[in-house]
Order: sequence, then structure tokens, then C-alpha cells
Amino acid sequence: MKAIYEPKGAALEYAPLACNLFNGCTHGCRYCYVPGVLRTDRVGFHSGAWVRDGILAALDRDAALLAGRGDTRRVHLCFTCDPFGMGADHAITREALAILRQYKHPVAVLTKGVLSDTDIAAMQGMDCDVGVSLVWGRDSERRKWEPGAASVTDRADNLRRARDAGLRTWISVEPVIDPEEAFWAIWVGMAVADMIKVGRLNHMDTPRPVDWPRFARMVSDVLTPWAAEEPGRAFLLKRGLAEFVTPPASAGGEGGDGRE
Repeated sequence: MKAIYEPKGAALEYAPLACNLFNGCTHGCRYCYVPGVLRTDRVGFHSGAWVRDGILAALDRDAALLAGRGDTRRVHLCFTCDPFGMGADHAITREALAILRQYKHPVAVLTKGVLSDTDIAAMQGMDCDVGVSLVWGRDSERRKWEPGAASVTDRADNLRRARDAGLRTWISVEPVIDPEEAFWAIWVGMAVADMIKVGRLNHMDTPRPVDWPRFARMVSDVLTPWAAEEPGRAFLLKRGLAEFVTPPASAGGEGGDGRE
């Protein structure tokens, strides 16, 4: 089994490498594309989060092989599951982080769950970006679309505590379903994140039509001065939004996540 793989398409805008530790996710997001990609039953997929058989041994093998070749590109945890989701075994994720730390692989974590102090401590001492996915500003809407995920407040608190621990933080405002809610999410991110990435919904219809060019310009107008305020801040409009804004599609710090 291959644990670390190279994602394709828009997924590369998160990191050049990725690893999925679990099968399934209990967030129950209405917009989730993963069951369709995996050709699995949606209800079954959202009923639990099971550790993939042999995943830690496979991760250790792949991480060692890559490091032996001098390949220490950033590894994203995770695309088809949540590394710190409700129902997931966080101890497995912490072991995975320890393996990646051993072989000096930078990591990007993305979660909709609640991080414990132990989880945050497991990310210290390595090059680790801690991120939360957030597209809602109001929990009433979040509960409709992501019933099993952590609250907006808990996700923001994840980043506050991670930042206090000396970790670089980021927020993924994707998929944008309601532009007004997305702007509230962006405002949350501006207070607690070093990097903000924004991506449109493109695999299903939004409840109401969205003027994507106008939305993209407004996001750029808000985030360009924010990114310029402090060294290290940056934002990225993902493909599908960036095409509407020239310049800039991304700005600040490293102009995206150019460290890979």
C-alpha cells in the first residue's frame, strides 16, 4: 500500500504530497465530494472513521524512501478524511506526525475537528502548518451543512492555541457556498491565521446564483491590505477564482505557499 502520494489538479494548491490516514468521516458535510470519488455509499462513509490497515507502517516506509532521495516536500493531512475529526483516533494522527517529523517532512494539517493540547504539542518541533476548513460564520448554517463538525468558535480556538504554541496557521475557506457566510469566515481567519486560501464551489450548484467575479474581486480587495500588514501573512485565491482578479490572484508573504 502506498501511503504518501502526489495529488492531482486543484489539490496541488494545498501541498505537493498527501496522506490519508482513515477511511470515512463523521462530519456528514452535505457538499462532501469524497463518497462520489471513492464510489462508496454516502451514509456508510459518514458513519465512522476507521484507521486504514497498515497505514503507519506504509507511511514510515514511504517517508523514509522519499527522504532518502532528498525529497522532503510538504505532506498534506488529509484529503479524503479528517486527521483530527470527530470519531477519528487522534493517537494515530500523532504517531503519523512523529514519523513525518523523524524524516523531516514538512506537514500541512487541515481539520474541522477540535484539537487537544496533546494534538497541538504533537505538531511542535517540526515544520507544520495547522489549518481549519471554515466556510460559515454562523453556527446555525454550519450545523445544517456540517452537522458532525466542530463549531466555528472551536475551530478559531484551534488556531489561536496553535499560534500561541508557535505554529504557523491557515484557514481554508472552501467550498464557498454562500458568499456572505464566506466573508464572515474570512473575517474569523484574519484574526487567527497567517494564510487564508479561498476556493469556489464547483462540483455542485450553490443554493443561490453567485457572481463569482464580483466575489473574487471583493475577497482580493479585503485580503490584499491584510496580507501587507504583517510579514509572513499571505492569501491565495484558488483556480476558478484567481482568474477573475489580475493582479493579484495571491499576495503577501510568500505569495501563496511557495515554500514547497
